[in-house]
Amino acid sequence: AGIENNTQISASGMALGGSGDDWNQNYTSSKGGGWIFDGATVSKAGNISLQGVGFVNSSVTAGQDLTINNGDASLTVQNTTLNATAGNISLTGNAGLTLSGNSTVTAGKDITLKASAGGVAVTGQDSVGTVNITSTGGNISIEGNGTGVNRDGVLISNALLNASQGGITVTGVADGADYFTGIGGVRFSGSVNLISLLNTINGEHKDGSATENLGGVVINAGGSHFKGDTIINANSDRYAGLYLNGRGSDVNIYFSDGDSVINAINTEEAGNISYGGITVQAWDGNERNVNINVMNGTLNITGEAKTTEGINSFPGGATDQGSNANSRYSGYVFTGDGDVNIKGVSDSGNGLAIRRFDNTGLTGNFTITGESNTGNGVAVPEFGNVSLVNATITGNSNTGTGILMNAGDE
Repeated sequence: AGIENNTQISASGMALGGSGDDWNQNYTSSKGGGWIFDGATVSKAGNISLQGVGFVNSSVTAGQDLTINNGDASLTVQNTTLNATAGNISLTGNAGLTLSGNSTVTAGKDITLKASAGGVAVTGQDSVGTVNITSTGGNISIEGNGTGVNRDGVLISNALLNASQGGITVTGVADGADYFTGIGGVRFSGSVNLISLLNTINGEHKDGSATENLGGVVINAGGSHFKGDTIINANSDRYAGLYLNGRGSDVNIYFSDGDSVINAINTEEAGNISYGGITVQAWDGNERNVNINVMNGTLNITGEAKTTEGINSFPGGATDQGSNANSRYSGYVFTGDGDVNIKGVSDSGNGLAIRRFDNTGLTGNFTITGESNTGNGVAVPEFGNVSLVNATITGNSNTGTGILMNAGDE
């Protein structure tokens, strides 16, 4: 006897958890399934520790710790409030953890979300109906693995993460691809806000059979805001370390109130499509820009690759865009009052390819450095649209040209 899958049941009016201060129960059936409670309302003064459950349209409050550990099964939390007033919240669904809709997760201490074999998806309804995750006195940690199931390691879309007294760490790994959205070890989409003393993003794409529209970290069109010191590590063995996907509109990234670093590495040497340590993807012949705003802080960007550009403004080998398409004018626009330092490094490709580079809206210092062994340090293709003020550009190459103007449509 028992259920094999998670089954949703109405919990309206049910007296879940009994009469004590704690609620400790394993709802996992003998066949591995569990229950998703719809409309549950539970409040306990002590600890809540559950297995084999999920919640929809519910409210669950613990005075101390709140733990849901579904082990190797999945975990669903939708349009639900989870609260650990003075404790920690830990959510585990290794086959996939989904936190969606207008859900709110609030803890006095640490918040941990984990899915080791199915990925974590934190997906709000829209830019207004967001998922909110708040630690008032601790840290937020999200860790997901999407390998083998063609999912992002961690997807964060239309969400606010706030750990104003601690740090936020997001770590994900993936091996798949999606033609339109891209798949990443970590992917940001829609309206995303991370607020903490230190935001650390670690995204990796490795192995697998996918060859394009992927990255260690993928940032889709929309707005991603990082407040506080921020480190983004984006590593991939093909296509792009950091994949900036402008499908539908521009990509907007905001850094404020801290020192921020982007390290993007593409280790591909031969055999797979490779567009750069960092690359912008435009669609349907349209110009797409990555608008980067830096306020009250600094931003250091480094892109590294083996056989292609360390930093690219457009994948020059994208034959679907047309030889004279506006998409070939795509690039980067910088605004704000912070200092920005950009470095592209490649072995045989260009260190950095400048198409659209515009810092006229930036009042801070601006430097560009390109380095290559056998390629050009800095290349300005024929579609280049460069508007730079108070900027320093340095190009170095062992056997190529330091700075090459009108470099063709590389």
